[in-house]
Formats: sequence, structure tokens, C-alpha cells
Amino acid sequence: MLALASRRAGRARLALGLGRLDPRASLGAAAALAALGVLVALAAAQPVWRTDETTSTRADAAAWVVIDTSRSMLAAEAPGGEDRLARARRVALRVRAELADVPVGLASLSDRALPHLFPSPDEEAFARALARAIRAGHPQPTGLGESGTDLTALASLPTANFFSPATARRAAIVLTDGETAPVQPNVLDAAFRAVPQTALLLVHVGRRGERVYDASGLAEPGYDPAVDGAAAVRGVAALTAGSAFEESDAAAVAAAARRAVGASGPTAELVRGERRTPLSPWVLAASVVPLAYLVRRRNVDR
Repeated sequence: MLALASRRAGRARLALGLGRLDPRASLGAAAALAALGVLVALAAAQPVWRTDETTSTRADAAAWVVIDTSRSMLAAEAPGGEDRLARARRVALRVRAELADVPVGLASLSDRALPHLFPSPDEEAFARALARAIRAGHPQPTGLGESGTDLTALASLPTANFFSPATARRAAIVLTDGETAPVQPNVLDAAFRAVPQTALLLVHVGRRGERVYDASGLAEPGYDPAVDGAAAVRGVAALTAGSAFEESDAAAVAAAARRAVGASGPTAELVRGERRTPLSPWVLAASVVPLAYLVRRRNVDR
């Protein structure tokens, strides 16, 4: 079609006494049209440049953040006030930020420890799991009532494959109100003596006078904060050679978690995900070059 149009244009130029066009100009126009068509078609295909996103993470260390999800974690100082679970989430995020280079997992605790996210370097995944999976009363404890917690269940952290066998530096940060069933000292002592040892950091989340309130703002009669949670937390820490903190000591908890896993260690490069860069805008921008050539040629010829 381009050749036919060129012949017609040549005959018209001869009839008007304008002389013949340089054949090289026709070849240039043909090449520009072909390039323009290829570029537009390529842009319509929406090409994407894919690259792997990698991160450097500790190969010798891992930590778990374990949050008590018994119903008593809904206790607050007043109706509509910030409850214990919300405050525990805030401390958990503070600890996760301190351990940015360490794989960190997330688990819930009632009468058993239930993993929701295995140790991962992905801080966003941790935040999502914390917001979506950690809910008071889920899963429900068996045999302890809705408000029940059994801190003896922490014995599964060092012994039930929560950590990879290759992980030498281990830490578990537990946020709980400490309102627990009687613990079994021998079970806890044996579990936390296992090698490699797991550093246990217990954070008491709770204040005097807090109650669980229903939707109408009335204190639920079924909840009686009779257990001295702070004393229970200190007792379990003593049994396991661990450390006890209050929720107000978030900075101290984060620093202790860092000491437990070490300031540094061998690292590994892990693929976090795939990044996609759309190329269509760049291809369309490149198509301006042959288009500009055609426009300029038309104007010069005219």
C-alpha cells in the first residue's frame, strides 16, 4: 500500500514539475511507520519487567510474639476504653520493629499456643496477622471458661517445632494478663531447660480495677479478676529463668528481645516477593520518535 501511494505521489509530482522524491525518504517513512506500529502493538500487550525483591535476614536467630487471647484480654478501665488486647498489640509492634532483621512469628495463647505466622522477615505480614488473626476468645479455651488462660501451655514453644532445629538464638515474647490456671512447674522447667534454650520474656498487660464491659457499657458479672496476674507472670519468669515486664516497659521489652537474639549474626538473602514494573508508558513514550519523524517529514515536504 505504501509503495502504491508512493508511485501515485511520484506521478503527481512529475505532472506538477516538482521532480522525483529521494527513494531514501520513502524508505525512512516506511521504517518509521513500521516502528510506530510495532511499538503501539507492544504497548497494547502491557509488558511488565519482573524483578525479585530480596531481604537480608538473620540465619541463626528467630523470635515468637505470643499474645494471650482469652476473653479477659477485653478488660478495660472504663466502657469504651482501650482494652488489654489493643495495648498488647501496640507492644508487639514495638518489639517487631526492634527485631527488623530477625524472623519473627506470631501465636495466640489460651490453654494452648497456636501459631498464626511462622517466623518471617516480613514486617507487613506480621502486622496483618496481628490485626486479623489475634482476637479475644479465638480460639476458645477448652475446660477453663471463656476467660481462662493456662501459662503451662508455653512449654510447647521450645519443644513443639515452633523453631527450626538450626535456630541457635531463640526468644519468645509473651503478652498476657497473667490470669492463669495453676501452672505445672516441672513441665515449664523441663521445657525451658531444653537446648538450645529459649529466652522467655513475659509482659504483664493489665491494670487494677479493669473489667470486661458488654455492649451496653455494663460490667460483665461473669468476669472476676481475682487472680494476681502480675504475680503469676513473675512466678512463671522465675520458673523458666526468664524475665518479667509490665506493659509500660515496651522499650525495655524490645531491648531485652534484641539482647536475647544478639545484636548481629550470620545472615541469608531471602526472596520477599516479586516487583512488577509496567513498561507500557515507556514503550508509548518511545513511539513518539517515529511519529515525530513522520510529522516532520510531512511538514518539510509540504
